Amino acid sequence: MAVALMLEVTLKPGTAEPFAKRLRQHAANCKRVEPGCRQFDVLVPQEGTDTVCAYEVYDDDAALEAHWASDHMQAYRADVGEMITNRRVNRCDLIED
Repeated sequence: MAVALMLEVTLKPGTAEPFAKRLRQHAANCKRVEPGCRQFDVLVPQEGTDTVCAYEVYDDDAALEAHWASDHMQAYRADVGEMITNRRVNRCDLIED
């Protein structure tokens, strides 16, 4: 069964733009190098807050675990860790036709 993540990250003031840029780079890389990554979209709320969101879909739990364990995920976390004040992740089963 496919698994989806809904991520909401609250950021330190003034870091939303560089964070979103780095997250978009990370998303593009994941879609390029991870065969189990089906979708990775970056979203910015229209309210203009210091929040950035993402919607990710992986083939299954193993693909998601491989994503979390990857070297490029560790590099991304190191790059953005100081920008984040709070992170909320909802792990969901994707209901498919």
